Parts: sequence; C-alpha cells; structure tokens
Amino acid sequence: MNNFQQNNRPIRRRKPVKKKNHRIRNTILLLFGGIFSVFLILFAYAYFNTSGAISGSYTKYTAKKARDVGAVLNEGRPVSILLLGTDTGEIGRDYIGRTDSMIIATINPKTKTTTMVSIPRDSMVAIPGTSFPQKLNAAYEYDSNGNADNEGHPETLIKLLQKWLNIPIDYYALVNMHALESVVNAIGGVKVSSPLTFDFDPDDEGSTAGQKIYHFTEGSSDFSITTPEGTKDYNIMNGADALAFARMRKTDPLGDYGRQLRQRLILTAISKKPAELISQTLNQKFLKKMSGNLQTDLTFDEMTTIATKYRSAIKKIKSDNIHGISVGYPVDGITVAFEVMGKTEKQRITDVLRKSLGLKKADTGTDFGGTVDTSKTGVKLTDNSISIYDPSTGTYVEQSSYY
Repeated sequence: MNNFQQNNRPIRRRKPVKKKNHRIRNTILLLFGGIFSVFLILFAYAYFNTSGAISGSYTKYTAKKARDVGAVLNEGRPVSILLLGTDTGEIGRDYIGRTDSMIIATINPKTKTTTMVSIPRDSMVAIPGTSFPQKLNAAYEYDSNGNADNEGHPETLIKLLQKWLNIPIDYYALVNMHALESVVNAIGGVKVSSPLTFDFDPDDEGSTAGQKIYHFTEGSSDFSITTPEGTKDYNIMNGADALAFARMRKTDPLGDYGRQLRQRLILTAISKKPAELISQTLNQKFLKKMSGNLQTDLTFDEMTTIATKYRSAIKKIKSDNIHGISVGYPVDGITVAFEVMGKTEKQRITDVLRKSLGLKKADTGTDFGGTVDTSKTGVKLTDNSISIYDPSTGTYVEQSSYY
C-alpha cells in the first residue's frame, strides 16, 4: 500500500429614530442585501435600531488578521468578507456544522462594484493537523491543532483560504439554515424560477417515496408538494420550501455548482423585497430571537463605517465561482468524491479577487492550502489537468482538462 493511502481517513410602538439613523440603516439594507441577504439584512436592521439587539452574535476573531482591517476601513479601501452558511439549525441538526455554503465577497467603493465568488464545499484541501485529503467545508470544525471540538473555528477556514488563494480575508459572517427559513417566512415568502426539473425529499435526499416530496419544474416558479393527503400546487415559497429548493445536490447534473446557483437565486429573491417591508417585518423581537443563528466578527462601529463609506458598491454586483474537476479519491478502501482545483483556475480566481481588492497581481496560493508532501498525496496538478494515482496499475491517470 502506498504512503498516501495509509495516511488518509475520511474525513406597540417603537421609539422614534432619528432620520439619519434611518438613512444609515436603509443604506446597509441595500448594500448588504445584495451580498448575502439572510445574514446581512438581519444584522443591518438590528445594529442600527439597537446595537444590543443581537449582541450575542458578535464573536471576536481570535487569530491575527492578514492585514490592518481598521486602516482598510478608515481609508475606504476595498474590503473582503467571507460569507458562510452552516448546516446546523434545521432537520434536527444541533451540532457545530460544516460550512456547506461559502462565498468570498469583496466590496470596492472606488469601482462601485461588489464581487461574489462561490467556493465549492467539496474542494480538496489540506487542513492543518488532520490527515490528507479533507473537504473544505470541514475546516470550520477543526481548531489550529486539527482537533474537532464542536466549538466552530472560522479562523481555521479563513487561514486555509488565505493560503490557498493568496488573498486577505478581512471579516466573516455566518448564518445557519434556520435563519434562512425564518427570514423567508418573516418577509412573506419568495418567488423563484427553477433552473432545472427535480424532485426532492427533505427528509431523505435521493428518495422519492417519502411522506413529503417536492416537485420543481425548469423555467417555472410553480411547484407542487405531494403528501399522503395528495398533491398541492404553489408558486410562492415559504421558508421550508426555500430550504428544500436550495439544499438539493445529489441529482443536480451540476452537483454543488447547481446548488450554489439555487442558493443565490433564493438570496437574490430576498434582496429584491422592498427595504420598507424588510425593516417593518424584521423587528427587534424577531432579531433577538434570531441572534443565536448568526455570528460575525464585524463590530457595530465597523458596520457603521461600511454603511457610510461603501454604499456606492451596490451599483454593480458581479458573481463568479471557482470550477474544479470532480474526482474519486481512495480513502480507506472507499472512493470519496472531491473537487480538485487546477493551478490555472485557482490563479484566475486569485486574479479576480486581488483585482477587486485593489491589490497587485500575485501568484495563487499553495495547491491545497496547507502543507502537503505532494509525492505522497496521490494527486498531481498541472496548469490545466489533474491526475490521480491508480493503485491497480501503479500509474497516475489524467482525469480531465480544464480548457
């Protein structure tokens, strides 16, 4: 058995508010609504009605920042925020979950542009202190020594992404699945046209014989739900419907990329809701209830600065995502699916993000983020191709070509 095989394992009334505060609040609603509506609409409204409404959601970042974020904000330079969606808070999950949705957002007031780059959850990476390979969405679970202690460690994920792509990440914001459902319900539902036809059982993905089956149709916002009582048609998604629409992955021909697209469709639908409706619905009582579902290292003052200095960035929003090659990698005799990013594609994303941050062009980061002896990984990367070691032949087999 080869070394790389031996070392792997799976991984009433409100008090009047001054007009200025309303203006700042609405600015944040618009600015953040287009970036990551679920998290940022909640925080924007809460912080500028009362900074204490969700005080339990602020979490001090324990590691050293890649750069002086205070100077970045004070000077009005482009800023980056890692936006995370975790799989806790729904379908019975109460543990510290994996970050199944990851978006690096950059906000550039000079170019009046916000850039969002989605990162696949199954990206093959090296998490410090753990065996290789691991999936990127697992990094949040581990501390700096590779221990999974059920606490949640955004610093592990941030450091990994910074080394992997050679970019600074200034802040992070995390929301769980329960928050998405609650927000959609609070604003009266959303209407979304499905990019593909699929059925989905929210209790058992892949099954079509459950007690509740969703039916979505390509190009239509109409959908139906089949239960033992029969089938009913709908065209407005409530929170549970939106989760079902956004969660399916296994039967999407695009896999995780398809799920990312549907998640963005839900977030876009939320962001298109009138700011007045959002501000009226997401009141302090609701926000206090939701505070346990949200986490960020942005302080009240930092959010104020972003609201006043970065408002022009809502004028243009760009979306992108890093594309990998889907490969099967042997782990303890089982073939595990990963997305492996070639050097050319990683360099492209590094260029996109560094340019959006106003930084000089530079080489992308290490192949897998962490330190890995590539002679023992069973993976060989070139500019445009990926090869996986085949133990049956003792050779490396090229999986595909990017271009």
